[in-house]
Amino acid sequence: MALSPSQLTQLKTDILANTDQQVIDGIANGDMGAIASWYNESASPDYFIYRDAVSSDEVRDVIDAQNIADITDADRGRCVDLLAIRAERGFSGANATDRSAWDDIFSAASGDESQQAINALWSRLATNAEKVFSLSTGSGANAANADTTEWQGYLSFAEVNNALNS
Repeated sequence: MALSPSQLTQLKTDILANTDQQVIDGIANGDMGAIASWYNESASPDYFIYRDAVSSDEVRDVIDAQNIADITDADRGRCVDLLAIRAERGFSGANATDRSAWDDIFSAASGDESQQAINALWSRLATNAEKVFSLSTGSGANAANADTTEWQGYLSFAEVNNALNS
């Protein structure tokens, strides 16, 4: 996803304030690729963000078949409906309604494995670039406290160049 003009400004500010030697050397040498490479690395310390897109197939693949047999008929119907309704669009980890719908279906002890497996899909480790655009809706310290971010993806050297020239 391309960066907006305000995001380019935000990235430029972060790059110029960055104290990592790889970024400092990249600025000094005009090496936009080195800077982009650092921003595409996993944030350290670990920082968790909600995934923008979780496919229906991913959810379907982690549901424990025994849990389906053990939940109520109503919850089984909700499970089928959710997967059908979102077959193409999928789900968003950042959407609390998406997360709570699955928690409700597998809330009983009989659905614990599926609930935990689905919860694990909602978040992932952020890159340095994604952390720059985090919105501080969560601490990001672990998957249970993931943060949302206004940008996810791969930062190109061209975007770094555009940011530094903005």
